[in-house]
Amino acid sequence: MPNTWRKIANSIPMRIFVGLTFFISGLFINIIQAILFMTLAYFNVELYRKINYYLTYTIWAQIVAMSDWWAGAQVNYYFADERSRKFMGTRHSMFVMNHNYEIDWLVSWLITDRYHMLGGAKSFAKKPLRWIPIMGWSWVFNEFAFLERNWNKDSHKIATALNKFLDYKNPISFLFFAEGTRFTQSKHEASVKFANERGLPVLKYHLVPRTKGFNFCVKTFKEKYPDMLICQIELRFPKDSDPPTFMTLVKGKTLKPDIYIKFVTLHEIPSETEEQMSNYLFKMYKEKVSFNAFIAFY
Repeated sequence: MPNTWRKIANSIPMRIFVGLTFFISGLFINIIQAILFMTLAYFNVELYRKINYYLTYTIWAQIVAMSDWWAGAQVNYYFADERSRKFMGTRHSMFVMNHNYEIDWLVSWLITDRYHMLGGAKSFAKKPLRWIPIMGWSWVFNEFAFLERNWNKDSHKIATALNKFLDYKNPISFLFFAEGTRFTQSKHEASVKFANERGLPVLKYHLVPRTKGFNFCVKTFKEKYPDMLICQIELRFPKDSDPPTFMTLVKGKTLKPDIYIKFVTLHEIPSETEEQMSNYLFKMYKEKVSFNAFIAFY
């Protein structure tokens, strides 16, 4: 990005302008979503979802534009094979993401936007986030599940959300963070201790993934949508890059994420027992570690 544009992007007036534009337009769209959610959705949920797809895209695309156009993000895609490249965006998919950075979710949006799936991105979120204007409210209107980290309470919410996701006519991208929380050094130390105590694989760049949610999703998909694709996503940033934070993007600084993408069909995941599904998830995370080692010396 030319130095002149960097100065403009970093100026306080420009940041205020962009922030106000997003805030005002986001609230306006939330109001439209709320009206449709309380009226049209009760009579014709399919039509509601079609309209809401574009309303959602209008909000989320502003965040993507800030990364892609404003900050000039340069995303490097590494597909595991040609099959994975061809599968992208073709049908409902579960994206198993790592959670190492503040902007993991934003990079996932860059991926889905590139392959025309941004308006159909789905996920689970912490319950308090539903009350955040614009983003949190848009998640409510997109039928996200808001979890309390209590399996007895959350399992019903997850089942309801998955059934709704699978009911969508256009391909959805279900973003799934198996680690359950963002990576920090202290959490990683606790994760290593936990793994050693229970004889689980010790992961150098990740926390031990939580298998219960993954297993529940796989069983639900096999029962209700056997054509579901499972996509392994690994995200890393070169060591010499600017900090991968939201403020880095707001300042107009370019980030260059490396993304590894591998698709498998649901039929390739053994699911006769909980142990088989758990072992497959750990296998996926071991592959993530291998790719991380490559990217660490990029």
